[in-house]
Amino acid sequence: MLLVEPCTRVSAQHVCHHPSRMHVAARCQMNRSVHRPVPCCAPWQPTRARRLLQGQQRSVKARGAHDMDDSGSSSDDSWSIEKAGTREDAWQRTDLNIVLVNPQIPQNAGNVSRTCAATGIPLHLVGPLGFKTDDKMLKRAGLDYWHSVCVDTHKSWEAFYKYFSELPEPKRLVAFTVYGDHFYAGPEFTYQPGDWLVFGAETSGLPPEAHRDVLASGGALVKIPIIEKHVRSINLAVCAGIGAFEAIRQLDAGQHQVAPRQSPSFDEVVVKYFPQSPLAPQQGAGSSSGAATQAASVGGEVM
Repeated sequence: MLLVEPCTRVSAQHVCHHPSRMHVAARCQMNRSVHRPVPCCAPWQPTRARRLLQGQQRSVKARGAHDMDDSGSSSDDSWSIEKAGTREDAWQRTDLNIVLVNPQIPQNAGNVSRTCAATGIPLHLVGPLGFKTDDKMLKRAGLDYWHSVCVDTHKSWEAFYKYFSELPEPKRLVAFTVYGDHFYAGPEFTYQPGDWLVFGAETSGLPPEAHRDVLASGGALVKIPIIEKHVRSINLAVCAGIGAFEAIRQLDAGQHQVAPRQSPSFDEVVVKYFPQSPLAPQQGAGSSSGAATQAASVGGEVM
């Protein structure tokens, strides 16, 4: 089979392919220059997959450059999850905890940490982990919120369960699993102060001993129903967010307070991110509260 070699201005990886015949210049999607036929000497890669790979390589290079200081060494080598918030933080909730058992993907753990920072829920990581606790990807996914998260780490499920067993009442393990026999939300399921929301690994879910110990301790197995025809599970961080906010909805019933954000104001966000919007305050205008009022009247929401 003959392929078409692009001109010298294009990388050798950018070779046009066709299942049955040689591409000609008019049909080439990679380059409009003159081509000449050459034997196939490079493995075929789908265009989309190749572009994704190149994008990932560029991202890795960019991150590497960002992490290096002027001396050429990493400026953040000393970071680790142990530098997260402490249990003495007064704003941490004492009636809820989130437990990730054998998490494998640092970005997921980082995203869960962001949810914990936003809700004040302590986070527990149960090993073995699929990443190091000083993993840069773990920090990046948690952005600048790790210092606001109360984090405990446990070497294994056995170590965590021993730790949990020695805690005073009230306490209950609520495990989210595809083998759960309770709907995760109310009115079918009622959360209570002292609940520990337990989530398993992205690849294998909760280990058998976790299912056993949850039930043996008087806990519950709950399930977030999905259409399993297309996927076998939903993302770990999404799962944790669903469970956390449903538990908060029930535990804080009658105490929810919602108020518009004051800083930055709606108008400030519009000016910065949507300067061409008709709702953007005009220069020289005295008060731009009308823009915010108009946005609210059509269901506008910022962030």
